[in-house]
Amino acid sequence: MTGSSGPTGATFGNGLAYALFCLFVVGVVTFAVLHLAYLSLVSTVVVSAFLLKSTFAIRSMLQHVNGVLDSLDRGGDVQEARMRLSRLVRRDTSRMGGFPTYHRR
Repeated sequence: MTGSSGPTGATFGNGLAYALFCLFVVGVVTFAVLHLAYLSLVSTVVVSAFLLKSTFAIRSMLQHVNGVLDSLDRGGDVQEARMRLSRLVRRDTSRMGGFPTYHRR
């Protein structure tokens, strides 16, 4: 299966590229953290704190996005989706146009 054979192939290719990128990033970060441990305790704590903060930020972002999608899944409740989206983007979403049709994977 190639990455250019229609929508399914493109999705597979994009997913594979994303997975390889994530593995590369995790490998680089792990290598850096292990080598910083030899340099100083302070640098290890700083890098670890940054990684922990990033983990919680990503989890929170996914929870908010899933809340918006759940609102749309329950009969297309656009008003509730706008309210939840305003928490995510910190802007007034009351005058925003309609949500496009989407397909949740």
